[in-house]
Amino acid sequence: SLSFARVVGGSAVAPEAGCCPNEGVRCHEDDVMDSFIEEHSRCYDFKDPSVEDGREDRYAAIFASLSAELVRMAWSSSRGGRSSRARTLRVLQCLRLMTRDQDLQL
Repeated sequence: SLSFARVVGGSAVAPEAGCCPNEGVRCHEDDVMDSFIEEHSRCYDFKDPSVEDGREDRYAAIFASLSAELVRMAWSSSRGGRSSRARTLRVLQCLRLMTRDQDLQL
């Protein structure tokens, strides 16, 4: 599955030097999720206008990536693995924002 940062575009926030030792990708994704939450905090419709040009719906891909990440976290947790609480909350907050759109409700 694609990472959240790659689906979003990843250019929203550059990773900070040394922000998460040994976890630069996770840290960058956390920064991208934080930016996504801030930028979409008042959004209720997640419609990608570029879909009309035959491209994949960006928001559908983002939603799928977040859903897959949540499943991965739950599966890992059931096997004794751990995800950081902050990361889990970011994923849930992004999903909560996106499910304001009636077409993305589970």
